[in-house]
Amino acid sequence: MFDNLLGHPVLAQELAAAVASGNLPGGLLFSGPDFSGKLTAALELSRALSCRKGQAEWNCSCSSCRSHRLLEHPDMMLIGNRAHLEELRAAAEMLRADHSPAVRYMLVRAVRKLTRRFDPVLWEGANDRIRGAAGLLEELMDHSEAIAPPAELESEAILEKRLTNLIESAEKLSTRLPTGGIPVHLVRNVAFWSRMSASSGGPKTVIIDRAQQLQTSAANAFLKILEEPPTDTFFILIARERSRLLPTILSRLRNYEFADRGSSGEQEVLARVFRREPGYYHRIRDYMHSFSGIDRDRMQKTAARLFESVFNGEKQSGTLISEPLRLIQEGPPQSFQVFLEELLAALEAGMKQIENQDFGPGVVERFDRMKRIIMETGRMAESYNQTPEFLSETLVYRLRDAV
Repeated sequence: MFDNLLGHPVLAQELAAAVASGNLPGGLLFSGPDFSGKLTAALELSRALSCRKGQAEWNCSCSSCRSHRLLEHPDMMLIGNRAHLEELRAAAEMLRADHSPAVRYMLVRAVRKLTRRFDPVLWEGANDRIRGAAGLLEELMDHSEAIAPPAELESEAILEKRLTNLIESAEKLSTRLPTGGIPVHLVRNVAFWSRMSASSGGPKTVIIDRAQQLQTSAANAFLKILEEPPTDTFFILIARERSRLLPTILSRLRNYEFADRGSSGEQEVLARVFRREPGYYHRIRDYMHSFSGIDRDRMQKTAARLFESVFNGEKQSGTLISEPLRLIQEGPPQSFQVFLEELLAALEAGMKQIENQDFGPGVVERFDRMKRIIMETGRMAESYNQTPEFLSETLVYRLRDAV
C-alpha cells in the first residue's frame, strides 16, 4: 500500500494505518509544494479504500485495483484545471526508449489525469464544453487503450505517429479546462453524484486538485457538502497552501502535510520514476519544466533583470515590462506562473546577499513587501480570470511603488 509514494515514509505509514483501522474521516487535505506527491497519494488512497483484497499492493489483481491503476474506476472523480501536459510529454519521451509496462502505465495515467476532468457527470448542464471535447476525448481513449498493458505495442513508426497525435489531442483538450478557478457547477454536480449509489458497491472518492482555486461560490457549495456529508464518500482536497482555503472548510478536514522531499528525495524520484541520471536535473520541477516549451534560462535572466531594475528605482514601467510580457505571450499558458517563480527566486537571492551586510531594517522591509506582492499576484492568477498582460503591468506598478 502506497508503494509508489516516494520520499514520504511517515505519511505513507499514517495513511495505510488509517485505511486499515477504518479511522479515516470523509474530508482530507493534502497540502504542500508542487511536485511533492500529493496527487499520487490521493489516487493511491482512492485505490486502497476500494481494494477488494484489503492489502492494496501495487500489483493487486482485484478488479477494483486494475481499474484504479488505469484511472478508469467509475467511483472516483477528479476535478480541477491542471492539464498534466508536462508529465504526459515526459512519459511519451520515456516510452520512445523504454516499452516496459511501468512506463506504459505512466503515460496512460498522465493522459487520464487530464481526461477524467471531463467526466460527463461533472459537466452536466455545460453541454457545449463537453460536446466540443467529445472528439478529442475519444481520440485520447483510443490512444490510451493501444498503449496500456497488456496490449501489444505497434511498430516504432506507428507508435511514434500515435504519440505525436496523442500529445496534440491532449494539448487541444487542455484548452477546454475551466479558467479563472474551479466553477460552482462542478461542485454541485459532484454533490449530486456523491449521494448516488456507488457503481462498485464500495466507497466513492472525490479528488479536488488545486483546491485553492475554488471560486467563492464553489467553496461555499463545497462547505455545504462537508456540513452534511454523504455516507461512504471521501473528499480529498489538494492544495499548495492550506491558508488559501476557507477556515470553515479547513476545520472540517484532516490535514496531511507533504513537506519538500529535499535534494536526495527528489533525486530518488527522478531516478526511480523518470529514469534520469543522478544530478542531471536538480529538482523534479526542473525536469518537468524541460517539457513545458518555456525557455527557462531566458525567463530566469529576464526575471533577475526586472527585480534589479525595480529594486534600484528605475521608473520606466513600459521598459520594465516589455521583455517579460513578450516571453509570457510567446510561451505556453503556465509561462506567467513560471515567471513569478523566477522573480521570487531572484528576490530570495537578493535577500541572501544582504543577510550579512548592515543595510538597516528599511531594506529588509522592502524585500518583504515585494515578496508579498509577487505571491499575491500568483494567487490572483490562479483564482481570477485576469489576463497575464494586466497582471504583469499591475505587478510592475505595485513593485515599483513598494520600493
